[in-house]
Amino acid sequence: MSSSSQQKSIFALNLVLNNCDAALAVLPDDVNPEPSSHNFSVLHKDFLSILSLLHASTTKVALTLNPASPEYTASIAPLTDTSNNISRLVHCLGMIHRRYGEALFKEIASAAQNIIAAIKSFVQSLLAIHNTTLDSSEGSAAGDYMLRTGAVHEAIDRERALSNNNYDAVRKVWQRDHDSLVDGLDEIQEMCKPSDDTEDLDDGWDDLGLGSNAKLSPLELQRTEKVLTLIKLSTLLHQRTIKKLLTPPKIPPIIQSVTNTLLDKLALSSPALLAASDELISTTYPPQSQEAVTEHLVLFNTVITEIRPLVISLEAEQEIEVGLSNLSLSDGPGTNAKSKKTWFSTCFEQIELSRRTVADTLKENI
Repeated sequence: MSSSSQQKSIFALNLVLNNCDAALAVLPDDVNPEPSSHNFSVLHKDFLSILSLLHASTTKVALTLNPASPEYTASIAPLTDTSNNISRLVHCLGMIHRRYGEALFKEIASAAQNIIAAIKSFVQSLLAIHNTTLDSSEGSAAGDYMLRTGAVHEAIDRERALSNNNYDAVRKVWQRDHDSLVDGLDEIQEMCKPSDDTEDLDDGWDDLGLGSNAKLSPLELQRTEKVLTLIKLSTLLHQRTIKKLLTPPKIPPIIQSVTNTLLDKLALSSPALLAASDELISTTYPPQSQEAVTEHLVLFNTVITEIRPLVISLEAEQEIEVGLSNLSLSDGPGTNAKSKKTWFSTCFEQIELSRRTVADTLKENI
């Protein structure tokens, strides 16, 4: 028969579980906005402080509810703290909401979701151990106890490196995609290398109809080389955007709403470019289908067309901010009004020229 203190502890565990379920029901996209007069730096600090409190309270819960020697009475306070801090975390997220950028909010909301999901699994494992109403066969959950405890700590520690602003959040998205873009570039470069027939040894796959020795025809190779040039340019554009536009030398304390809007759209465009690039590369494997290459070249161009005004506009916004910060009373009208073609404008022009050369090869029969 369970003791009164054990029943109270189980009740507190269920309260934490219910709070986790309530939080996960609105995370990451349906958090209600909360009124706030604080700036983001204060809310960011509060969010990280709550993570530290959750780390401490869940550690105490793990110690007091150790299956080998549970201290049920001592577990009540840290369980209550854990439940309250889950509510505080969601409330803090509501105060942040989308005021400082959609990409930034998504990153923080996803962090909260991951942490609360880990806490939920942790609490469920404790309930399986300590709730005497459960079937005794579920005592095997005790072996899961330390793993769940470590998972909570790992989730909290991993999410401490939250972005400080929307620039940081969008840059993380682009950096995450960039390695995959480079992998795709390496893949198509390898296809364009001259093959050494002496190395084309029978690996046994041909017997299964999965041979890897199909060769590009001269026209296919010519087309693939032109696609390679296009992929090189778009990957270079992606890299330069990260280094020059998403890592500005000075980020203003308050990012203008127009800039945040551009950043949020760029956060969506990077995975779109990665997908379009991968699909276009996949069409260059022999035997090539001109219809497939044409289709995915159009899709690739659609993504580039969507990215172009975002990049050009963000560059212009940053130039305005730099110009205003460097403006002095001695500057006459038009001092900084030089018209110049930027690197990004030139790159987009080269991408368009390269796209046309690929399209020209599609007018010829293989």
